[in-house]
Amino acid sequence: MENYKAFASDPESRHHVAVSGAKQLELVVTLRPEDVRAGLQRTVLRQTRLARLWPIWLGLMAGMVVYALQTAALLGSVPTPLAIFALALAGTGLGGLWLLTRLGDRMFHSLPSAAATWRFSLDALELESAGKKTRLSWPQLQYELRDERALVHPTPTTFHVLPFAGLSMAQRTDVAAWLTAHAKPVPVPKRPWLAPLVALTLGVLTALLLRTR
Repeated sequence: MENYKAFASDPESRHHVAVSGAKQLELVVTLRPEDVRAGLQRTVLRQTRLARLWPIWLGLMAGMVVYALQTAALLGSVPTPLAIFALALAGTGLGGLWLLTRLGDRMFHSLPSAAATWRFSLDALELESAGKKTRLSWPQLQYELRDERALVHPTPTTFHVLPFAGLSMAQRTDVAAWLTAHAKPVPVPKRPWLAPLVALTLGVLTALLLRTR
């Protein structure tokens, strides 16, 4: 069964939407758990201001590791309050990523079907899965193109995932052309409050300074 159909006025140019001006593009794809997890993580990290804090968390973690190693070498063990604080700090970041992973898996397993049909037309984008159709108006849509998938956002906090697995390069090019021509790119996320390398360096230097005092 073909998973790709493009309809154009010129039958000799049926593959590249940007060139042929195809009137419709139809794709049949199958979602994987990693597609849903990636879509959820990107959406949450883009929408929450706390995502800008992750380099600071990285710097604190690095500083705590260095300080704990110095303390262990000096005292032969790590004091309980220091160990508890370090574990709590690590759990904040790693636990958040674990929670997002679990939520993504739940979202995937709650889907009525992993298979979906995407229909791109000049009027709207239509998704069909397990007999249920969802029609999305172009002016309201935002998109993000990744290496392995495209994310389509009807609202800033909701998303649909179009996986590229099983699609040819021409099909991916057509998807990118349709989204670029009819939808809006997602806003560029604000930069973290500190560059990761700067935060990492500050964390390690702070730990070394505290140990020498």
